[in-house]
Amino acid sequence: MTDAKNRDAEMLEEMRWAVEHIEFELDEVNRVAFEKNVSKQASIAFFIMALGDAAGNVSRRTKNAHPEIPWDDLAGRRYRPAHRARDYLSQDAAETWRFLKDRMPKLARQLRGVRPAPARP
Repeated sequence: MTDAKNRDAEMLEEMRWAVEHIEFELDEVNRVAFEKNVSKQASIAFFIMALGDAAGNVSRRTKNAHPEIPWDDLAGRRYRPAHRARDYLSQDAAETWRFLKDRMPKLARQLRGVRPAPARP
């Protein structure tokens, strides 16, 4: 495997790991409980940062091979909790909940099928 392919494999595994932990954290939690539980929000924010960081480090070749994954959106989601933690936890809980419930299940399914793009011959 090339270095880029190895890195992509690692980043995709990191993304799957983060999604798995987000799903675990959301198990048996409703919106009201999520919005009231800052510890739960902080835990999920950590995994969103890991997801976004990994998405941002996947090669352009693999990203282009899998346009169904919202790479740039995921990468961008890393910055709000990382650089505005207090605002993120106090103001963005409802938006985060919508993202998690509306998009996370589909993303989890999509990521299962994503493999690093082959290197150029």
